[in-house]
Parts: sequence; C-alpha cells; structure tokens
Amino acid sequence: MATIQTEPDSPDNLLYIHIGGYRGYKQDILTLKLTKLENKFLICTECHGIAREAVFCEGKTICTLCTAGKPHEPNDDVRESVNGLNVICPLNYRSCEWKGELRHVEQHVLQCDHLLILCNQECSTILTQYGLIEHNAKSCPMRKLPCEFCKDLCLAKNVNNHLTKCPAYILDCPQGCMERVRRDNMNEHTEIHCEMKKEPCLYHEFGCKTNSIAKRDVQTHQQEYVVSHQQCLYQQIKLSNKQLIIKTAEIKGRANHLEKVCDEQKEKIVNLENVCSEQKEKIDNLEKEITTNNKDLQIFVEKQNVENRFIRTFMNLLMTNQEFPSENIEFFDKFDWDITDFWYHMNKDQKIESPIFQLYDNCLQCQATCKYSILTNEILIRIRCLTDIAIPQKNQFCYYKVQFINTNYENRSMVKKGKIDIVITGDYISIATFERSFWHPAFQNDNILFRLHLIPTLL
Repeated sequence: MATIQTEPDSPDNLLYIHIGGYRGYKQDILTLKLTKLENKFLICTECHGIAREAVFCEGKTICTLCTAGKPHEPNDDVRESVNGLNVICPLNYRSCEWKGELRHVEQHVLQCDHLLILCNQECSTILTQYGLIEHNAKSCPMRKLPCEFCKDLCLAKNVNNHLTKCPAYILDCPQGCMERVRRDNMNEHTEIHCEMKKEPCLYHEFGCKTNSIAKRDVQTHQQEYVVSHQQCLYQQIKLSNKQLIIKTAEIKGRANHLEKVCDEQKEKIVNLENVCSEQKEKIDNLEKEITTNNKDLQIFVEKQNVENRFIRTFMNLLMTNQEFPSENIEFFDKFDWDITDFWYHMNKDQKIESPIFQLYDNCLQCQATCKYSILTNEILIRIRCLTDIAIPQKNQFCYYKVQFINTNYENRSMVKKGKIDIVITGDYISIATFERSFWHPAFQNDNILFRLHLIPTLL
C-alpha cells in the first residue's frame, strides 16, 4: 500500500549521500553502471558515492566534504569525468523522463515538474510543480478571488463568510414582495419602497379597526370602507367638539382669574411706584443736604487750614522777636505783576489796576493799584481785599514786602517792607511809595515787574 508523503522533497536528499552532511552523488542516478576502472577513480573511498568536487587526499580520490580538514588538492581530471557522466532525474520513479550530464542535474531537480513542493500561497498543501498552477487557479483555499457582487478580493476559504456580510449581496425581500435587493439598500427598500410594508389605516386613529395593512392594499381598503371611515370621522369630530367646549370653558375661567391677578399686581405696582417716588425724593433731598454739608465742611476745613497757617507764621515771628520777619522766613504768598510800558500808562492814565489775584490758599481775593502823583513825583502802591475769609476783622494785620524790578535797566530793583491792617471793606490801603528817580531817565517805556510778598498774622 502506497504511503502518502507529508513533507516536500529536498533536492539535496535526492542527489547526495547524507553522512554527517551532504557528501557524494548517489550512484542510482547513473544511466549505466560504472566500469571497474571508473569505479576505482570516480568513487569516493569515504562515502562510496560519486566523488563531488573530487580532490586528492593521502593518495585517494575523495569528495571535498570527506577530507575532514586533511591536506588535499583539487583533481580536475576526475571532476571533469564526473561532470560528464550521463544521469537520469532522481524523480524518474514519478515518471520524469529527463536525462543529461551530471553537471546539469542540480539545476534540473530544482525545476523538475515532479518535485513535491509546498503551495506558495501558504496553504500547507504538498504538490508537484506542474500541479501548482492548477492548484492556485482552482483549489487553493488561500487564493484570492473577487467577490461576484462587490468585486472586493477575499481568500477562497472566506468567500462564504464574506457573502454573509457583503453589502452588494442580493437578498430576497423579507416582507414577501418578491423583489431581490442589495443588502446595503434593504433598509431603504423595506421602509420606503416595499409594496408589502405594513402600515396602519389612515383612519385608524379616528376609530378604524384595521391596524396593519400592506402598502399596496391601502387604496383598495380606503375605497371599500368609505362609509365606515366617514362615521369614524363624524364620531371623532363630535368628541373633539365636546372636548373643545370643556377646554374653552377652562381657559375662560383661567383668563378671568389671571385678569384679577393682573389687576391686583398692577395696583401693587402703582403703590410700589409711589413709594419709590417718595423714597427717591427723600434720597435726593438727603444727597443735596449731604452735598451742601460737604461744601460747608470743605470751606470750614480750608479756612481752618488758613487760620492754622496764620498762627504758625505768627508764632515764628514771636520766636524771632522782631518787628519785621527775618530774611530766612519764607513769605506766605507771592504775587507777580508784569507791567509793560509802565511810564506810558502812568503819563496817560496816572493809574493802573492789577488783575485780581488769590491769596491764602485761594481764600482771599485781592487787587493792587499803582498811582502816579504829579505833585510829589512819586508812585503810590495800594492794595484792597475783595472777599471775606470768615475770621474776626479786629486786630487783623499782615507783613508785606513790595519789590519793583526795572527789567529794562539791569534788573534794577527797589524793596520796601512794612505792616498793614487787613480791613475787608473793599477800600484801597496804601502800603508803599517809590520816588520816580528809581527809573533811569533814558528809559521812558520801561517794563516793570511788581512783586508782592505777604505774611498774614492773627492776634
């Protein structure tokens, strides 16, 4: 009984003697037996096979692999004789009819159609090379086949499994309309296009007892049950009218109740608006009162600050024990008044009034005047107070220093110091006189800088 081969052929096992590795050629592949002479020179004395790559070793002809590392040298004559031997295919028992020289047998065996090999599709099937083409085309389970429906490639062994999921596979409609539809279009067909799709009667919600009917039979059903459908509609309309009347009454009742609630809320809103108006008016009055108090407080604080400064200045004077402050004490306020073309104005008007200026932290408004006396040929300087600083008028006085600077003539200047009473009546008080000789006679249109320093006191 023939045994089934479970392993592919090995060309080395077919051609060579296997003794601790592949050695000489097997003698059964020769077409003719060797003569005694050939047997003596062409057969390896170690493996007893036909010498493969023959060499001389210790006076004997052996295979290169049989030298076992012993010294040797190539035997070209024997190699040529071996390569020229006529041999048959080692697969002759499988009906291979190839014959040729031994030099070509290795190449032939690798390409022999009768050589058993593994399928190149990795299906583990052992077959001859001439059967590989037919195997790959018809029976290999690992070959790739195009799906007849979607044309995607899949393994032959997985075709049936693919067909259970293929989106293009044609299926019979499950609703029995006898149409064949692609799997990916089946949901759309059964939901929209299928004539056997079950649908409720259009009048089912109005009382028709037919709950499910095929789409293709809907029109016939409506024609056969026209009267029944009209009765259902009539009953439904009557019921709807009753419900509508009840709902209308309920809505009217709710509307009346909401109207009452709205009127009450409007009344409350009006009352709240009145209360808000009253509160707002009170708040406005309080804000005005607070603003007025703040202004009064600010004025009081400013005046208090002025009085404090007056006191500090006076104390400094007392400590110096001088009738007029020493030069190292700074004056409290300073006013500079530039007078252009001074003598032009003196000869024309004989009097010039300064702009109103602020003193004592802007709490006191003052004005100065220059007046020329033709009789005495002198300039009279006077000053007046225009506003009250809310302090007693009794015993009020201040120290002053008046300085005239002739800016046209080497900044020539003249200074006078003194003490004046502060009487807030609006009248001018004379504080200093300057002789006209102060000015250079060559300059008739001098530019004058009038500078006034004040140190207030309070006794």
